[in-house]
Amino acid sequence: MISDRTRGIYQLTLVGQCALTTLVFWGWILLWHARAPQSAALVGRYLAYNQFLLVGLLVGGSLARVSSTFVSPSFELASRYAFRQLGIACLYLFLFLVAVREGRISWAFLLSFVPLLYCTLFVTNRYLPRWLSRGVFRGEHQERLLLVGAPAKAALMREWLANKQQLGLRAVGLLADRGPAASAEAESPARPAGAGPFEGVNLPLLGGREDLARVVETHQVTQVVLVEFPEDHDDLRGLSTFCEERGLRLLVVSDLDSRFRHAVAVFEDQSLFFIGLREEPLESPFNRVLKRAMDVAVAVPVVVGLLPVAMLVVRLLQWLQSPGPLFFHQRRMGMHGHAFDLIKFRTMRAGHQEEARQATAGDPRIYPAGRWLRKFSLDELPQFLNVLRGDMSVVGPRPHLPEHDAAFARVMRNYYIRAAVKPGITGLAQVSGFRGEIRDDEDVIRRVEADIRYLENWSFWLDGWLVLRTSVQVMFPPQTAV
Repeated sequence: MISDRTRGIYQLTLVGQCALTTLVFWGWILLWHARAPQSAALVGRYLAYNQFLLVGLLVGGSLARVSSTFVSPSFELASRYAFRQLGIACLYLFLFLVAVREGRISWAFLLSFVPLLYCTLFVTNRYLPRWLSRGVFRGEHQERLLLVGAPAKAALMREWLANKQQLGLRAVGLLADRGPAASAEAESPARPAGAGPFEGVNLPLLGGREDLARVVETHQVTQVVLVEFPEDHDDLRGLSTFCEERGLRLLVVSDLDSRFRHAVAVFEDQSLFFIGLREEPLESPFNRVLKRAMDVAVAVPVVVGLLPVAMLVVRLLQWLQSPGPLFFHQRRMGMHGHAFDLIKFRTMRAGHQEEARQATAGDPRIYPAGRWLRKFSLDELPQFLNVLRGDMSVVGPRPHLPEHDAAFARVMRNYYIRAAVKPGITGLAQVSGFRGEIRDDEDVIRRVEADIRYLENWSFWLDGWLVLRTSVQVMFPPQTAV
């Protein structure tokens, strides 16, 4: 499988990173202590530190999702990989130092090594996979691909074909579905009309489906790629038998996305294969425990330390500008459509009868200090009580009024998918700039798309990153905040 090639390069890269980290670590030790030879006991300590750094790298590597872009990552992606590995490796080393109560090692040495470790990880993430791929996938380990199917479908694969050359997969050409027309152009290197250039991938039209046996033998094909599922099941069965008899690998490009008009996920359970419309990491109980642990770790300090002080300040501001209740309670829709009472500091004048109307810039219902509280999101602080009660999470889609949910669902048909996770105080949509008043249908679509993207790609690190981004936005709020 092609994914096995990517995973293998990733594992080789991880081994290489461990080896280079060890060389850099001991090289830096020699330079640091060049004037003062160290005792054997301290050398043994350094050996233990080296081992824990490597354990951190291996653990971080095992938790990472290997994507197809790993072999040739961008500068940003390589930097992100390096930061994640650096954080986990340093965490393991720090835990070891605390456990053994180390006092003999120089903390200045460890701090000076951190930038070196980051540079080592960044350079290896950026360049080592590419170098390894060139060395590993050559000669008999190269695959000669033959595409079979409609030229229009094959044209959509040009970027994929260009990228997979680094994994030793080289396309020899295309066999079109319709034999007679294709046979007339068998020797022509022309591309399908409207397909555009294949970005350096040489993909001549070699004939029709009836030419399969000849082309396989002539071009020494090792792998056949069917660019879409054929309508005729016998056709697929015949192609499968043909490939099995000749020892050829067969891949079929799934077009289920276009049939469902939605990206799909395929999984196996008790020997049955199922098709779902999305991956949902938070369906894992372990991931839910991790998320709940972060919720409690963030909410408890806020409720104990910040909320009482904020209550005194807000109560004073309300007494001066808008007497009435301290808190504002409103029915909102939570996970799977379960309603709950959301708690906020009251920022509007008491007694108005338009609770369902969205707040707008210059809204006369908002008293002056309330405008300031809303701008810096301080009115949201009581929602950490909702987090502790389990109604909400720190990170997730924002909860809306039932009538707003019904209106937004008319704009975007998959709106209610966002209710598969707990609503949050902040979320991917909010840190992406989609907050404040919803003015048109496009605002709804962009926010819902961000919420669903969060649901499909959740990770513990993503939540941490969103919390940090939100902290920055609290201090420097966007212009859309009202």
